Amino acid sequence: MKIEVYSAKQRTVEDLAWCALCHGKEFIYWVDGYLLCYEGSFEAKDSRFCVTDCCIAQKPKYEKGIKVEGVGTIPSATLPVARASATAEKILKEAQKLLENPT
Repeated sequence: MKIEVYSAKQRTVEDLAWCALCHGKEFIYWVDGYLLCYEGSFEAKDSRFCVTDCCIAQKPKYEKGIKVEGVGTIPSATLPVARASATAEKILKEAQKLLENPT
């Protein structure tokens, strides 16, 4: 399967977690010292996964959850953190390449 990442951004842990919570993510990924959150879809015809938006944050130590402070009508919550799947690891690598060499 080919993975294509079209947009990547480095964020703080707090910003990444807040954004994930606001976008209704059930969890975020952790791999090799980074948190990862992304939006994407699988294109079966081409056997590729297209990531439209990807955010990464440095998080050296794995924790099972990240506390996100609420505001207004959004209550505080703990966002679960999962160890990354093989696909998520590939997405992280592609996002890091994009951040190193923006086009």
